[in-house]
Amino acid sequence: MDSLQRLKLPAKASVDLHSHLFMKKGLGWMFRGGFFGKLKATNWKTRFSQQTNPESLEKSGNHIVVAALYAHPLLNVSLKESIRNQIIQAEEFVKKYQNWIIAKTAQEAVRALLENKKVLILSLEGASGILETEKDIEEFIDQKGIRIITLLHFISDEIGGAAFLKEPAALVSPLSFIRHRAKNLLHRDKHWDVDYKNNPIRLNDRGLTEHGKKLVSNLLKRKVWIDLSHSSDAVQEDLIVVLKQHGQPLLYTHTALRRYHGAERGISDKQLEEVKKSQGIVGILPSEWMLARTPVNGINSFLMHYKEMIGCLGHPKYVSIGSDFNGCIDHIKPTSDTKTTLDHRGFWNIGQTGEFWDIVLEQAKKYYTSNKEFVLSDTVLHFLQAWQQVG
Repeated sequence: MDSLQRLKLPAKASVDLHSHLFMKKGLGWMFRGGFFGKLKATNWKTRFSQQTNPESLEKSGNHIVVAALYAHPLLNVSLKESIRNQIIQAEEFVKKYQNWIIAKTAQEAVRALLENKKVLILSLEGASGILETEKDIEEFIDQKGIRIITLLHFISDEIGGAAFLKEPAALVSPLSFIRHRAKNLLHRDKHWDVDYKNNPIRLNDRGLTEHGKKLVSNLLKRKVWIDLSHSSDAVQEDLIVVLKQHGQPLLYTHTALRRYHGAERGISDKQLEEVKKSQGIVGILPSEWMLARTPVNGINSFLMHYKEMIGCLGHPKYVSIGSDFNGCIDHIKPTSDTKTTLDHRGFWNIGQTGEFWDIVLEQAKKYYTSNKEFVLSDTVLHFLQAWQQVG
């Protein structure tokens, strides 16, 4: 019997597709606290303070956590050294807490879970300035074991175009933003989408560069899973063709529905259809900022995205969470009458993940009546099945 078929997880086991466990090493002086210390965040509005540590990670209910590595280009002398230091912290964590491992393959992850261990998977958010040479790829991919790459981040670069954020945040990529405005004075329809109210949404027309295409080809040979979050629609159009050829299930680690988010950064209906075809997986980012234009608010906004993604994708196992803890973004405001810690200060640290899912799944039962046997751990199993297809 295949080892994945033998895997029996607790019903409430979950996967977090995107969490910056070790962000102090990525932001330096701007960030309060560190992974091995006490939590420094205090409520759902906290942005630049530690929201994860070993104790809260243990409490979270997550059996798989994708540990996103990020180095701010203005706050680090060496981006590569920042990523190295974050990997060192991940290695220190699994050495000290031996019920966790860093998995480089789906098979390693399954074996660990069969032994009642939990799994970290290293991912890189923003490849520019880090994966510059073959030597870099050998170090960070082959040796250090980064297995998921979010190619772009906030700013268009030598790899390709970044998805526009909501204005005024779109100005973090000013050249692309200005170029878009100039090019579309006479051709408005070409690089625009619309939200659920038919309001216009700007699209970055910059796709993958030749350098970006070569990098992607190199990564795919190494069985790296490409995360489409933060990529422009033009980049995604280039990528999806190639990812299909390599049999990769499409992965969006932390996003929200574009129809409500109101910016290119959100996932479109067309992109969701491609996820469905590939039997991929989407992580919803539980943030008031990401979910702000949803007709309802608080945890109900997350529920609305969750419900509609399930409707698009056909099964709740395809939808998870990409918490973006320590990602300098707000989270979900306090709930009411749930008798959980979310009633007091909202969703503000990774240790509340189990409670968060309890609330969501209790409310969401009516949304997947055709999948009554679904339990949260089905999402973990589907993630592993999808990762196996990557290689």
